[in-house]
Amino acid sequence: MIEFRPNYTCLLGLYNFRGCSTIQHIPDLVERLRCTIDRGGPVQSIGTVETRTIPNPDNVLRVRLKRPLYIRVNHDMDKKGFTITGMCALPDGRIAAVCNDGRCSKLVRLEGHDSKQIFIPAILWDICHITGNEVVVSKRMTGFFPGQSVFKKWQTTFIHRMDIDTGGSSKEIVVNHDCLGLAYQSEQLFVTSGQALYVYKMDGQLVRKLFEDTTAQLTVSRCAVSNDADMIFITDKAHNRLVTLDNQGNILATLIDVDDVMRKPEGVHVTSQGHVFVVCTGSQTVLQISHDGKSRVQLMARNPPGISRPNCVIYHRMTQSLLVGGTDLEITELGLDHF
Repeated sequence: MIEFRPNYTCLLGLYNFRGCSTIQHIPDLVERLRCTIDRGGPVQSIGTVETRTIPNPDNVLRVRLKRPLYIRVNHDMDKKGFTITGMCALPDGRIAAVCNDGRCSKLVRLEGHDSKQIFIPAILWDICHITGNEVVVSKRMTGFFPGQSVFKKWQTTFIHRMDIDTGGSSKEIVVNHDCLGLAYQSEQLFVTSGQALYVYKMDGQLVRKLFEDTTAQLTVSRCAVSNDADMIFITDKAHNRLVTLDNQGNILATLIDVDDVMRKPEGVHVTSQGHVFVVCTGSQTVLQISHDGKSRVQLMARNPPGISRPNCVIYHRMTQSLLVGGTDLEITELGLDHF
């Protein structure tokens, strides 16, 4: 496998022109990127090219570092009660997270040790990166119909596409089911409702209901999709298990908790190279799972430092670490050996 490793100059150029998000913009991006290098300097100065063997996604990854990351806020009350329910990494290395306290939500953008927060009068459950600066969040709004002797509650659920920097919306899709988890792959959006997995086109058209389990609540809690979209991983919080599907909705594997390390699995994440990670709120654990979802590779952490209830997990490629989100805006970093 040939891998290009950009240096700081290249990353700076990408950051400055991160709005270029479509194929036709690539030549323009490259030309502008060259202009960020010293006039007359060699193009090779933007990075290095390395030849690497393709890693085995089932190799045990050594955790070399465990430490809490502290989000700077204006006041401690800005953190109290807010649980991070979803995170995603942006191409320039920043982290976007959504959190809520059951009444309102925040969209938090982490830039190094600093953070920027946007208050949103709705419940946000998850977030995933689409392209450039654009992300998709799942949003629920509730209220009561006025002017009636018996107040009737209304609830509307949206899939909300927005710019992470400006907060501006480019698309809002109203759906007739709950939206708990989000994943994006191959120009399609995968959405979990708690009991079903739906697939949507990016224009809002429903492709199909891919999977359903109505035996309990939260049988289809969160999802992650492999790089080739051939496998979908679903956390079944009700039955303490991880379910692996093919792209037709057929069950390929079911991994069941047998020794109390996968109790109430919540967040799940799969890297571009096939490594699968699961965090569990009940057992407060971080797990590495085999690429096919059939076995547990290792218990990576129990009661991660600085976090009391792990809810979501992502791999941050630039720092080569897992980021685990929990209650009171807590994030724990698990640094991994390079793979």
